[in-house]
Amino acid sequence: MPFARHGTRFTRDFEAVAAFLTTRTDKTSICRFLRVDWDTIGRIAERVTADELDPDRLAGLVSIGVDEISWRKHHKYLTLVTDHGSKKIVWGKAGKNAATLDEFFTVIGSDAAAQLETVSMDMGPAFAKSVTEHAPQADDRDRPVPRRQTRRCKPL
Repeated sequence: MPFARHGTRFTRDFEAVAAFLTTRTDKTSICRFLRVDWDTIGRIAERVTADELDPDRLAGLVSIGVDEISWRKHHKYLTLVTDHGSKKIVWGKAGKNAATLDEFFTVIGSDAAAQLETVSMDMGPAFAKSVTEHAPQADDRDRPVPRRQTRRCKPL
């Protein structure tokens, strides 16, 4: 069927809507809205990601940012790597330690790690350890980004 992915009973359009909603809201709301179960939403997200994820997103990285976010009342963490050039998240994995970021460097390989010029990250020692080990030539930008200056209105 040209209007559906292999191994699914849903149309590409339905799966596109479900995948879009996963970036905007929680799974429970999606399940109620689309009338499918929790596991189905997960499988749809995996299929759409496998088909639509740009395979060249990790090519040509020069300046990256590394940070972690938490979910589940700060008990679970997700490490995210952002390409400053495209301003997009290019890689993510559960965890917030040096081993998690080591996996990113394993995925991109030593040649791509040698091409990194700048890595911005927070002051945590775990990320610094991994960057120092895999990309020692990269300039470490661990200082906060200054806030944008706002203009003050002149009184009339």
